[in-house]
Amino acid sequence: MSLRVRELRVQLGEGSHPVQVLRGVDLELAPGKVTGLVGETGSGKSMTALAAMGLLPGNARIVSGRIRLDGRDLLTLTEDDWEGVRGRELAIIFQNAKEALHPLIPIGRQIARLHQRHHGSNAEVALESATKMLRDVGLSDAEEQLDAFPHQLSGGQCQRVMNAMALICSPRVLIADEPTSGLDVTVQQQVLAKLLERVREAETTVLLISHDMGLIRKACDFLAVMYAGQVVEFGSREQVLGGPAHPYTRALLSCLDPKADRMAFVPGSVPDLRYPIAGCAFANRCPDVMEECRSYEPLPYEIHIGQWVRCLLYREKTI
Repeated sequence: MSLRVRELRVQLGEGSHPVQVLRGVDLELAPGKVTGLVGETGSGKSMTALAAMGLLPGNARIVSGRIRLDGRDLLTLTEDDWEGVRGRELAIIFQNAKEALHPLIPIGRQIARLHQRHHGSNAEVALESATKMLRDVGLSDAEEQLDAFPHQLSGGQCQRVMNAMALICSPRVLIADEPTSGLDVTVQQQVLAKLLERVREAETTVLLISHDMGLIRKACDFLAVMYAGQVVEFGSREQVLGGPAHPYTRALLSCLDPKADRMAFVPGSVPDLRYPIAGCAFANRCPDVMEECRSYEPLPYEIHIGQWVRCLLYREKTI
């Protein structure tokens, strides 16, 4: 199953200067593959995920664009329609699992309820399925933990519970928003390995959101780089990591260079999204900026088969 986002624009707040949090997002997930979405905090990664799930906050609204799940326009769904889509066709793993779980319901019942709702199973079958799923995502003492409340579990255990909830109904598309944030490195690796093992076995289409390029490098088949509410580069992992085209992508990767004498950083600051951006949003930080970059917004230019970039440096080099 494919998920396609086209020219998605979302603004946050009202008044004379609402924040343009998404400014024409283009993104396509390859069926059965893991696509990474990476960028600085505030670039719009989580807002893209919430829009795709029909879960935007009350002060946000979609201005224009399309979100299609196998050709079905999700932006036309009613809330009743969404009840049949979320969990079964499209699921999400939220940041900070301990806060995302219901604090007053045992974890086994939280997971089992989803199975009952979408599969029509009875309580016994649903609980058995929940137990098996908890084992599958790496909770070794699953049976003993079914009656536990989230506050009684560690951060890593709660993350595994959240993963089990997202996978219990075998969704065809999974959005994982910083699925290991707040965990120590060893636990991160364990949780992510179990999650990826499960989704690859099921050939689930995955959008993995992170600001951690190291994690994305290990986990993803495709990579999208986001900056100031736009995807500025997209391609296979080998294309983007082996031949990064956008100056922002190159800057991000330079921050990970283990051979550097000192840690690199991207100078300057992200533009204020309350105000219109006349040209390229990265122009004030870009080492390759040209005068026209400040007045002309670049289109997506395909520079290799499957790899495109929003940058005027490549407008004459498209295939």
